[in-house]
Amino acid sequence: MPGHASGQPAGVKMYNIIGTGCSTDSSDGDGIVTAENAKSDNAKIDYVNGTCSGLFGGTLHTDILNIDLYSQTYRIVKGILNE
Repeated sequence: MPGHASGQPAGVKMYNIIGTGCSTDSSDGDGIVTAENAKSDNAKIDYVNGTCSGLFGGTLHTDILNIDLYSQTYRIVKGILNE
């Protein structure tokens, strides 16, 4: 199956769930990766706005998977799976 210029196989859908709301290298991001650097070509992009705080310096980068903190992530993934 021929791929696209980005290396993405034809017929494969790509999705990005990108965390925002944390200072990341002086830009908006998830505390580890800037929102701009998290984008992939040809991907549907959803953003989850959050915070980077906590006793041990927690980051949105990992906290975004905690549905008790960010139920929006669960709703996004559920919507993708229902497509």
